[in-house]
Amino acid sequence: RGCKVKNQYKPTIKGNKSNRTIMPNPLFDATSSEKPKLLTISFASDPSASLGAQLTNLDHDDPSEMFTPCYAAISRLLDGETIARKCGVQAGDCIVAVNGQGYRRFKPDYSEDDLEDLTAAIEGISVSSNDNDEAKKNKAAVLTGKKAGGHYAAVLDKIKEVKKA
Repeated sequence: RGCKVKNQYKPTIKGNKSNRTIMPNPLFDATSSEKPKLLTISFASDPSASLGAQLTNLDHDDPSEMFTPCYAAISRLLDGETIARKCGVQAGDCIVAVNGQGYRRFKPDYSEDDLEDLTAAIEGISVSSNDNDEAKKNKAAVLTGKKAGGHYAAVLDKIKEVKKA
C-alpha cells in the first residue's frame, strides 16, 4: 500500500505539436517584472574610503532566506557622501561577488550578458567589463558547505581582504 500524490503544478503544454507553449510551474517562477541589474563598486578612486553601507546577514539557515541569491545584503546606507551613495547602491541590494569571486547561494538563472549594467551610468566610476569566460564563471560561483553564519563571514573576510590591499 502506498499513497500516490498527483503533482498539480506540473508544467502544462498548450497548442499542437508544431506550436507548443510550455506553461511554467507557478510555484517557482519569479513574479517580479524587474530584471536583475549589475552594479560594480570600485574603491580605485579612494582605497581608504568606507563603503558607507550597513550589511544584513542572510545566513541564518532560515527558510525565508531560501530564495535570496546572497548571504549579505545592504540594509541601509550611512549618512554622508559615501562610495555606496556615489555608486547608486540601494537598501536591499545583494552582494553576490567581491573582487571577482562569487559568493552566491545558488547559480544565477540569467546570463550576465542579459544584465543591464548600471555602472557605466555613474560619473567618475570606470570598471572594465571585458571579462573572459573564466572570470564570468568565478563571479557566478556558488558558496556552499559552511555552517550557518559561515558564508556571511566569508563574504566579510573577502571585503576586509580587498580593503587591506
